Amino acid sequence: MQRLLALPRGQRLLIFSFIFIGTLALMVAIVVFLILLTVNNEPRSVAKPIAEGVTVVEYATLPGADAYPAALAVAPDGTAYTASYATGEIYVLPADGSEVTVKPDTREVFGSVAGLLVTDEGLVVLDRVTGETERSGGVLWRIAPDGGITEIGRVSLEADSVAFNGLTRDSEGYFYVADLLGAVWKFDPDGANGSKWWEAPRTQGQPIPVISDVAYDAATGTLLATDSENDTVYRLDVGVASSEVVYHFTGSENPPGLVGITSASDGTIYLTALDEKALMTLRDGELVYLAGFFRGPWDAALLPDGRILVSNFDSRSLATLGVSPQLPFGIDAVTLP
Repeated sequence: MQRLLALPRGQRLLIFSFIFIGTLALMVAIVVFLILLTVNNEPRSVAKPIAEGVTVVEYATLPGADAYPAALAVAPDGTAYTASYATGEIYVLPADGSEVTVKPDTREVFGSVAGLLVTDEGLVVLDRVTGETERSGGVLWRIAPDGGITEIGRVSLEADSVAFNGLTRDSEGYFYVADLLGAVWKFDPDGANGSKWWEAPRTQGQPIPVISDVAYDAATGTLLATDSENDTVYRLDVGVASSEVVYHFTGSENPPGLVGITSASDGTIYLTALDEKALMTLRDGELVYLAGFFRGPWDAALLPDGRILVSNFDSRSLATLGVSPQLPFGIDAVTLP
């Protein structure tokens, strides 16, 4: 200490500054460590019913620590599909409840799956453009019944000009893709000629729209789209790309964070609410909670028997360094009364 005090004043201040900054950094690191320790040791959240008569069960669990199921699709025979937003791997969930399998070669071909769609020709996959630091966009692939994988459409633009997330198709076979930058894109039935088709209206003083999902409503022949930033649901006329607001959250507390959307054959709309960790429906223009406590509900899809599958995306660890997902990743099934 005497040697330290004998140093010139400037050197003493520099040393004391290093000691102070180092101590402060250590304290911050300890606090962060304790927070992460608490978060990562939370019990695995289990979805529960909210509305009377609703039941929720875990439908399937996915292998590995990087499944991150952001998309769901169901075939007419009840076979369900989901895929990893992190690796591109496609998972098959048999209708009889047997073990989940992985489609061959999908991890090697796809980078980040943001949408799935079952068609007569095979499973269509929306793969985000990844690994291209100066580009953004996505690729439409088709997995044929024999397992063959073919590219059917592609959009690759300058970085930060498009962010695909969500896929559907109308009765004429045209594909529609949600764009997180506030738009919907349209592709020909063969996957060609992808172009921006509709843009969400912007209101002064309101956040920039984030179109997170699209769904085709066969009961009305229209498209549905969610704006997760403004908690708004739009109905789009496929003929003229015009829109009307089906729902808009106007409250000041507990905004739902609407993300995924799907429609039953009778036109009933179901939505996943990321912020409220819930599955909801629209009834007389109002949101009705059906089930909650999901681990990051992202997409929803209807089984032939009317049950609703919900993907637990659990994306916290993708956005926050040091946070681990609550394994195993899983798909829940919600049965309505």
